[in-house]
Amino acid sequence: MLNLLKNTKFLSILFGGIIFNPLLAVTWSAPVDISPAGKDAVSPQVALDARNTATLVWSQYNGSNYLIETTTSKSAGSWLPPQSLSNPGGDSFFSRVATDKQGNSIAVWTKKTKTNYVIQSATQFSKGKWSNPVTLSASGTVKQNAQNPQIAVGAKGNAIAIWQWFDGTTNIIQASSRKAQDMWSQPYNLTASVPGGDGNINPQITIDANGNAIAVWENNPTGTVQATVKPYNNLWTTPVTISTPGLISSQPQITVDPSGNAIVVWTGSDDTNRIIQSSTLQNGIWSAPVSLSDSGQDAQNPQIAIDPAGNNLAIWERYDGMNTIIQASFKPFGSSWISPVNLSDSGQDASNPQVDFSSTHVAGVVWKRSDGSNFIIQATTKSPSGFWTPPVSLSAVGEDAVDPQIVLGKFGFGLVTWTRFNGMNSVIEASYGQF
Repeated sequence: MLNLLKNTKFLSILFGGIIFNPLLAVTWSAPVDISPAGKDAVSPQVALDARNTATLVWSQYNGSNYLIETTTSKSAGSWLPPQSLSNPGGDSFFSRVATDKQGNSIAVWTKKTKTNYVIQSATQFSKGKWSNPVTLSASGTVKQNAQNPQIAVGAKGNAIAIWQWFDGTTNIIQASSRKAQDMWSQPYNLTASVPGGDGNINPQITIDANGNAIAVWENNPTGTVQATVKPYNNLWTTPVTISTPGLISSQPQITVDPSGNAIVVWTGSDDTNRIIQSSTLQNGIWSAPVSLSDSGQDAQNPQIAIDPAGNNLAIWERYDGMNTIIQASFKPFGSSWISPVNLSDSGQDASNPQVDFSSTHVAGVVWKRSDGSNFIIQATTKSPSGFWTPPVSLSAVGEDAVDPQIVLGKFGFGLVTWTRFNGMNSVIEASYGQF
């Protein structure tokens, strides 16, 4: 064992600070096709319930329009035949899905109507059929478009959808909420209409165990990240700025720990480099932003996940002087962020990282990376003791694979999905993981 530890320390020097774990056995299945052959399918999104039942949504071309399709699968089992959630007649795209502890799933997406773009939603209550789609955003005029929807569900069964809506002058953030199995509320404006730039864009939403919601977004005219809170059974609070004044901040992402503390990461620019920063909401107060990535090279596209014990893992893309690589920083519960480590191999560009935690505190990270000819999907996992596995390739070589997503569940179960061009069409593929 002593020799093994010595070798592990040697590997951490060789590979930029990563401590690879020779004891964490992770097995990924060969990729399987989920979407039907012969029809272009793009932009998969996946959610996992407490029983490891996966719900997958994507946008698929039917010969005239793109429709939102869905299917479900139990732990590494067969997938049900796909079904359409959106109605034909106008493209539907940018779908998102969330599943609560009771197994209820909610999907939201952007739908093109005859006059504008609206946000729609459908619900599947546990083991039941999907509902007909309902429109959450206001109909509006030809210029009043809604897009970029996000969805979150809480342990109490409440749900909140959030999106950006162009009011004819600028973008504002809107939200609609509902309690378990109730009707959706009328859209509510979280921000005021302030002309300049793109307005308020890129909203994100999370709900804690008590049903309290926290939303963040990018205020483009001021270059700041802003946030608001909706206590359960109460109104949204006045938005506050949580990013560093003077830094142009964008790309916010949010999660919440079991104690109700929200953690936000974003990209900040100081006119020299882009860096990854973070702030935490605790006892109603946002902490001063801290920088997670090293200065000297650009970092962007952060993602954040948290495990049941409250440990945080942030990941992002960073330029190392030659290529874009994937980096990560870990924050143990009640402690500070640890210095970042490199996850992807150098020598080729890696991007579009995604992260999740299992119920047993195992972390998983996926990304797309060039192999010199095409993009492939790669993954790594981190044990509760802090060891990372070497990156492995999940998608087949020979054609581009993009848009990776990852969910980790109970009993060592994981699922990664992505879009891959098969030479004729783009299809949704998946790989099962066991660790």
